[in-house]
Amino acid sequence: MILAERLHGVTYPGAWVFIAVEIAVAIPSQMHNFWTMWALKRRNRPKLRLQGNEVPTVDVFVTCCGEDDEVVLDTVRAACDLDYPSDKFRVIVLDDGKSEGLKALIGQLAADHSNVYYMARQKIPGVPHHFKAGNLNYGLDQVDKLPKGASEFMAALDADMVNFFPLCRLYFPNV
Repeated sequence: MILAERLHGVTYPGAWVFIAVEIAVAIPSQMHNFWTMWALKRRNRPKLRLQGNEVPTVDVFVTCCGEDDEVVLDTVRAACDLDYPSDKFRVIVLDDGKSEGLKALIGQLAADHSNVYYMARQKIPGVPHHFKAGNLNYGLDQVDKLPKGASEFMAALDADMVNFFPLCRLYFPNV
């Protein structure tokens, strides 16, 4: 801009105002970014790793409602393949769409994995069913009726969360 002013022998006050406003906006933003990064680096959290088979029990809920069966099945398979003692976790498909095809596919998968379950709740017309929250609440109520009752922990996954599992291995390599 200074070169353009010298070349034409003209002052561009609007350009200088624009630059001043940009700097006035950028400085607080950069200060916030610096403060955030400085504050995050000071955290010293202990890294927890599970070792051995003395691990808590977990119910992994895979919620779905009308998604493609293969998408749901990919997520369920990935959940079954977690490096976790199979007697310590269950994969429970909570199907709000009551898909007969998905029920059959999960039944086939359950033949190989004894910790896989399929559940679909009954929705009464005119009665609020609260969508995914209602589906999860139904699952929480139903796990008490399964062998060994409810687990110590619960994880809720969407039907398309198959990409979540590489992150588990990244953050929890010893699990």
